[in-house]
Amino acid sequence: MERRLRLRDGADFRRVRQSGRRFGSKMMRVFVLRGRCSHNRYGLVTGRQVGGAVQRNRIRRLLREALRTLDPGLLQGHDLVIVAHSALVGQTGSEVNKELQRLMRVAGLYPCKVART
Repeated sequence: MERRLRLRDGADFRRVRQSGRRFGSKMMRVFVLRGRCSHNRYGLVTGRQVGGAVQRNRIRRLLREALRTLDPGLLQGHDLVIVAHSALVGQTGSEVNKELQRLMRVAGLYPCKVART
């Protein structure tokens, strides 16, 4: 993920988690807050309760890949923090992508499917 698309400061993570809107599922929780940039910035949180280092790194890779594919279609100008839950361990990339896409749709950042006429 490009450097400009990442949240890097602990203060930014705290600001988004404390003041942002919260959307969750069994696999992850997403905090969304209107940002200061014209593009979206993302922060990933994978705590030790998710599993060992191998599982945490795999989950981060899957989430980064899902964000890379979803970012062009999302409304821009938001800061997002994604907190991984242990239910993500063992999920495939497509399942992670679908769940993240669903949460982005619920958050209002991803356009709804347009009915074909």
